[in-house]
Amino acid sequence: MILNSNAHALFLSSCNKRITIRHSTLVIICICILSVFSPIQLKAATVEQEFSAAMNHVKNEEWPQARNLLEQVLQNKRDLHRARVELALVYIRLGQKNLAKNQLKQVLDTDGLPPNVVANIRRIYQQLLEECLQQPETVNTEHIFNGYASFAMGADSNVRFSSGDYFLEDDPLLDGIFIELESGDFAYISPDGYVYDIEGNQLFENNERYDLGSPNNDTYFTEASFGLGHKVNLESIPTLTWHNKVNVKSTYNKDFNEYDKLKANFNTSLQWHFNEQDSIQSSFDYKLLKRDGQVHVQNGGIGFVFSHFGQLGSWEVGAHWLKRKYHDTSVERGDIITEYIGFDSITRSASLKWSNLFFDNKLLLFSQIESSENKANDYSHYRGLKLSIASVYSFTSDLKLSITASKLALKYSRLNGFDDNLKDQSNIIKAKLTYRINDELELFLNGHKASRKSEVYGEIKREKSILKVGFTYKF
Repeated sequence: MILNSNAHALFLSSCNKRITIRHSTLVIICICILSVFSPIQLKAATVEQEFSAAMNHVKNEEWPQARNLLEQVLQNKRDLHRARVELALVYIRLGQKNLAKNQLKQVLDTDGLPPNVVANIRRIYQQLLEECLQQPETVNTEHIFNGYASFAMGADSNVRFSSGDYFLEDDPLLDGIFIELESGDFAYISPDGYVYDIEGNQLFENNERYDLGSPNNDTYFTEASFGLGHKVNLESIPTLTWHNKVNVKSTYNKDFNEYDKLKANFNTSLQWHFNEQDSIQSSFDYKLLKRDGQVHVQNGGIGFVFSHFGQLGSWEVGAHWLKRKYHDTSVERGDIITEYIGFDSITRSASLKWSNLFFDNKLLLFSQIESSENKANDYSHYRGLKLSIASVYSFTSDLKLSITASKLALKYSRLNGFDDNLKDQSNIIKAKLTYRINDELELFLNGHKASRKSEVYGEIKREKSILKVGFTYKF
């Protein structure tokens, strides 16, 4: 049973008048019929789960909670007219009549619905319109907050690994040792099989005379994350939404504290919906990466995304401009102190993304292609191409599995101030199993496999594996 007449008697507080919808039974019938006409759409897994939770809030007359969930359902599945009618009725309970009218009008503008469904929804719409004309409501700005906190523990097989265009610190040349020769001079025993003097001149071949052993880069770690979201709805401009997000993640390594990390992200965006199918979004984002207490990288960028939803799924075309500042940093590891000289870089990118739902909204498929160009003054210049595919499958409303694979290929035409033609490739595969205990708490098991082959670092190839388990609390 989706609706009951008591839960959906409409009360307009601004009009000081209670309106009982005598045809609530017909509303039940029309919403049930509408559910048959909803084709497959975006973002699987949580649609039915969130709709069911929203209806529980409706039953308990918890209108703000019901509104938030129904808005999220429609963001993930915009053609679910059943949820749109429910959201309109919740808006009326909250006195947000303009928003309610917009939702009902979107349903009425839908082609191919049964005449009896259209007639009954139109009856609600007309009655609401008449009441609003008697006494217009006060325009209010609405602020909605949500957030999460997460904690995880895991194992990392190579804490020095990094992908993309970040410094690859498990360069084998950094795994050597210094020794004092019989002459009293110091020399560097390199993993490449040679012995060098302090100035980097090759002295002689090692021939297993000095045993370096195997470098140990694995460690156990703990990870804590926190996020806060802020959404602003201006009822006078119902097609415009302002989003703000802050995310912070801290990683502590048991054996390699010099690789402890703190990441902070801030994003603010304005999204304008032209209609039910099309929207455009502009955004500004800022990122900070600190390692071992030192500021390592700062990013700031602006982006634009045009989104279209159709029968073949959701399509997004985006453009992004990013400025990164690498700071002077140093890492001390045994006898080796690695110094990184700071520089600035500008990255321009364009992307195309597609996603759609299949198998009764249980499977989400996602793909994206991104082309980029990076310039770091006269230091380096490369072009990049990134391909990503992902799937999310819901075994039940509480258990889901997500798998993501991506490949990033960079081609340097200039490096360290010299013209060059070097390639750098990174591959990443991630899998995450999530189990929802209730609306607030979920458990997860996460696996991560990455590799990088870089001519920039002497044609070396490095790999990394991560396994972690943790929980997320949403509020």
